[in-house]
Amino acid sequence: MNNDAFLRHHGLSANPFRGEEARQDIIFERIESDCRHPDFDKILGDLDHPSSSVVFGERGSGKTAIRLQIERILKERDMALDGGPRIWMVAYDDFNDLIARFMRTVDDDSPQTALREVELVDHMDGIMIRTVPTIVDSLLRDRADAATFGKPSDVRKSLRSLPEETRRRILALQFCYDRPGAVGQRARRLKSLLRVPGSAGIWAAKAWTLFLLFIALGWAILAFMQADAYGVSQEIALIPAGLLLLGAAYFGLAKWAAGARRLWLKARRLARSIRVDDRDANTFQEALGLVPFGFQTQRDLPIDEGDAARYAMFDALVDLLDAVGYSSMMVLVDRLDEPTAINGDAQRMKAFIWPMFNNKFLQMRGVGFKLLLPLELRGEILREREDFFREARLDKQHMIERLQWSGAMLYDLCNARYRACLARNADKGPDANMMALFEDNVNRQDVVDALDQLQQPRDAFKFLYAVVQEHCSNTTAEDGDFQI
Repeated sequence: MNNDAFLRHHGLSANPFRGEEARQDIIFERIESDCRHPDFDKILGDLDHPSSSVVFGERGSGKTAIRLQIERILKERDMALDGGPRIWMVAYDDFNDLIARFMRTVDDDSPQTALREVELVDHMDGIMIRTVPTIVDSLLRDRADAATFGKPSDVRKSLRSLPEETRRRILALQFCYDRPGAVGQRARRLKSLLRVPGSAGIWAAKAWTLFLLFIALGWAILAFMQADAYGVSQEIALIPAGLLLLGAAYFGLAKWAAGARRLWLKARRLARSIRVDDRDANTFQEALGLVPFGFQTQRDLPIDEGDAARYAMFDALVDLLDAVGYSSMMVLVDRLDEPTAINGDAQRMKAFIWPMFNNKFLQMRGVGFKLLLPLELRGEILREREDFFREARLDKQHMIERLQWSGAMLYDLCNARYRACLARNADKGPDANMMALFEDNVNRQDVVDALDQLQQPRDAFKFLYAVVQEHCSNTTAEDGDFQI
């Protein structure tokens, strides 16, 4: 029997059990609000006060589905006029490029050893790299698809009302974590938008050097041509030109050249410190000149392996988002087992993600993290020592030790998919359910018990898909047997 004929007989426009991956599942998009896991509310938390959650689940248990459901809720809240404070969403889930850049920076081609060098600051930088360019696009209106923050005049007023130190940090966020192309140009535009005062003085020193050289040259020419007319020797007439040359040398060497060298060294330190980005020092140097040297310390810029500057930048980012209408931000961590360098290896996943288990990091002001992790890592956590739990404080992270689905929950989920696939002219009443696919002597409890043994949605879908396939492959069209 043809599968399509079987589905048409039951009024189905598509196979309800074909989808296995939430990201490519059209049916999931129709019913995602009706098929949430019972722990979903705990994982999501209070959106008015975003918190962190750590979830462990097997492949196919619904981690990515939960992530997509959270995304949809945040997008609907963003679009609603009275949906409460908006939350900026960051998808921290595609690690291939990030890991590749990190391995190039540390000059180690072996994932086994390179991933062990990943630290918390690398994740903080990685999240910033995913976040800052998009926000800057919106502030400068550089992309048609960028989010809108409201009327430009209101945005300018809100940003300029922030403390000067916060505005400087916002500018530093841009030139540290923006895309490599046109960093300096975008930094100048953002500085103008924020009205950040001061600079490193390099361009002023350059201007004074050239100005004094020009005046010295003009005076020297005038001295040679007019000294005798005024009864003054040329040697005496050239003294002012010499003084001007000394002034030009001072500004040229002590200010311009020395300042440019300081900027270059600082830019090189930045390039080396941000290890998950492979920008070279030149992309930092021009923008660094827009802030005073007094602001270019380890406390202000991520120029070392310390995390103080990163935490300060996260605070500035939260203040920036608040100024443009977002009360907080939520970081969704998913698909940890998929990067080529990790390839599902539990030890590599552990080496990469373990630095994030830091209570200070997970409890940052205005930031909520949702860590949707493979079940293998739960076993790794149980083997950790006491100092790990003291630092991670998992008791405060709304941890779900295992995403579990009972047979009844999976039955309801499969039923929802069945009803979503019913054609327009089919009976979609409250009594419509997937038991219509089975003969009357097939007990619903037997189906529930069978699903209970599978424990997760993907396996439940595979099982029912295989049942339909098995029935159709062993039944002829002439038999007309449309019940399993």
